Amino acid sequence: MPELTTLVSTTEDEPRREKLNALFRAYNDEKSVWHKDIRATRGDPFDVYLEDENGELVAGLYGESYWQSMEIDRLWVHEEYRHQGLGSQLLGKAIEHAQTKQCRFMHLTTFSFQAPDFYQKHGFNVVGQLLDLPPGFAKYWLRKDLE
Repeated sequence: MPELTTLVSTTEDEPRREKLNALFRAYNDEKSVWHKDIRATRGDPFDVYLEDENGELVAGLYGESYWQSMEIDRLWVHEEYRHQGLGSQLLGKAIEHAQTKQCRFMHLTTFSFQAPDFYQKHGFNVVGQLLDLPPGFAKYWLRKDLE
């Protein structure tokens, strides 16, 4: 094996990051037709928002479908409007959309200070967790089967 030089940096090395990402993507593309396809076609975005009479955002959800799944990236409800069913309404629209896209399941991440119980009430199951991330909390990965 040739002698290798170790480079350590505490700042972003953009050219090397770009090269590493290109090599990483090429490997994934070679091994998985799904990875190659998603780069060519992109995921299908899904957004749903609720605004008051003044056009102010009071709740919203966005995500995208890909690989026969839908990922919820963000779901937020203004504090004054919480516990009134708006989150359930948004999530219901996302579930309906995922079903029309023939998704097999939905998935998301949330933190213990956010809404893991809310999602579990809607049929999501915890499939992974990291305790003490951030310190004193937990990060959860959840999944809801649609089939």
